[in-house]
Amino acid sequence: MIDPNFAKKVTEGKGDTILHKISPETVESNYYFYPSDVWSLGVTFFLAATDKHPFKGNNGQEIIKSIKTDEPLRLNSSDQTLNYIVNKSLTKNLYERITLDEIDEILSKV
Repeated sequence: MIDPNFAKKVTEGKGDTILHKISPETVESNYYFYPSDVWSLGVTFFLAATDKHPFKGNNGQEIIKSIKTDEPLRLNSSDQTLNYIVNKSLTKNLYERITLDEIDEILSKV
């Protein structure tokens, strides 16, 4: 889910929105894991629901540092299902993060 022109955009100072979608495990290891897609989905839903990013930072370095060290802002909307999915999507430990199958199961019951 990372833009193919990512490096160019970051170099030009235009990649801050993209940086928010990079999972902690990708930041730490530079490797992609399937749970990283769930992270990106959680960031996208959070942004759509709040018009804010779940991590603060004025530039790329601050955003990356925030992803590595800070807890994300919590979604607190009136929709408890959305809150659960987004907040579990932004769990830093990839082994504790909600899976796409779990999201599908939750949404099939709504």
